[in-house]
Amino acid sequence: MAKLSGALSAVTGAESVIAFSYSCFFPADSSDGQARTQLLGALLVPFAVIATSMIIWGVSSNLYRVLSQADATLGLRTQLRVLGIIAVFILYPSWAQAALSVFACYKIDDGKTGLYPQNQKAAWRNGYWVRDMSQECYTGVHLRLYVPIGITAVLVLCFGPPLASLLLLWRRRAALSSKRVHQRYNFLYTRYKPRFFWWESVLMLEELALVAVEVFGRGLKSVTHQILVMLAAFIVISAINIACKPNRLTIITMLEFMSMTILSLTVSLSLFFVVDDGLSAADKVEK
Repeated sequence: MAKLSGALSAVTGAESVIAFSYSCFFPADSSDGQARTQLLGALLVPFAVIATSMIIWGVSSNLYRVLSQADATLGLRTQLRVLGIIAVFILYPSWAQAALSVFACYKIDDGKTGLYPQNQKAAWRNGYWVRDMSQECYTGVHLRLYVPIGITAVLVLCFGPPLASLLLLWRRRAALSSKRVHQRYNFLYTRYKPRFFWWESVLMLEELALVAVEVFGRGLKSVTHQILVMLAAFIVISAINIACKPNRLTIITMLEFMSMTILSLTVSLSLFFVVDDGLSAADKVEK
């Protein structure tokens, strides 16, 4: 699951705790401090990236002639607004991963099973926060500080962009073919059939579903269960896309379907390496 998590993080742009962590800048911090640094960095750095991109674009638009044609038809404010929308779409998986990670917990012991259940110390019923395994979930600092941050982040950063995209296009649905709207927002709807002009919001929700599987899948102890949940997500997304066929070009729909098919096959075949195919030696001896 670790390799699959890293691959999915790399593909979607989500934060990868395998390749990079903001807490590396503060190695002397305690586990709580490192968890706070990781979370705030993952939530706030994308805002800094967007702001920096806008500043660079604003400066370059006044220095280089390559943007003269765009400047002649779009004002700088409009250009920056479009740039901000594009940046949000690119950074959306990273925000979703950071927001959902607040609620990702892992149960270590249950205090009931095992050889010496009376000696199990990590038996908190709600598990432990994956960003700080010394922090019990939904109690103490996690409940007072991080849960409110997580709820706000999920509402604003996970559901805000898809809703904003839908409202942006819905208000202009009667003028999508006009030059003014097409010039500003064509990247949101031109690849889709007219009746599916809002499909970009669905696409973002599909990304959110995949990121959610990646985040909460870490809390499943069984690798088999992790794989099955990921496989179910692939199948559902494929079924939705192939049933609706929102793309104007059939070849794009087929390429998306084949891509999901290959991913599903890869995940399915990986079960050969994690599922036991018979009784273990210890079980045979007992029988």
